[in-house]
Amino acid sequence: MRFNNYRAMSIVALVAMVTGCSDNTPPDFYNGTGTIDVSIDVVEPEDAIPVDLMPQPGDFALTISDGANEHTWKTLGEFTQGSRYLVGQYNLKVEKGSFFETDNWFKPVFSGETEIIISEGERTSVTVSASLASAMFTAVSYTHLRAHETSQDLV
Repeated sequence: MRFNNYRAMSIVALVAMVTGCSDNTPPDFYNGTGTIDVSIDVVEPEDAIPVDLMPQPGDFALTISDGANEHTWKTLGEFTQGSRYLVGQYNLKVEKGSFFETDNWFKPVFSGETEIIISEGERTSVTVSASLASAMFTAVSYTHLRAHETSQDLV
């Protein structure tokens, strides 16, 4: 009888080991997380923009938000590809330039965003399309008056 108990316990333990970790990953490795890989596709605008003002994918700031928490990297290169995030829905936003910085009034602003869902143990690869979000201002000045005008005519 003693031999049968050991045999039964050995079979149960063997079955549990074989079915419990079929992909050789420890059971708590994912622990409710998945990974994110981000790339950026810069959509070239229809109107010509000087080549030196067209941003490269690595120039963009990246913000990842789940509605309650938000984290921003100054460049895509600062973000660690394959980073683990808790399972759930996230908003990814990329931006090059800012509407609120006066230095950028004379430069184009590109931005884009997308929603993703992270699933447990899954790698989520996402490409965010960034397109022109604002027009550039072109400084124009008129420095001389016509012969018959005076500065009082300009009021």
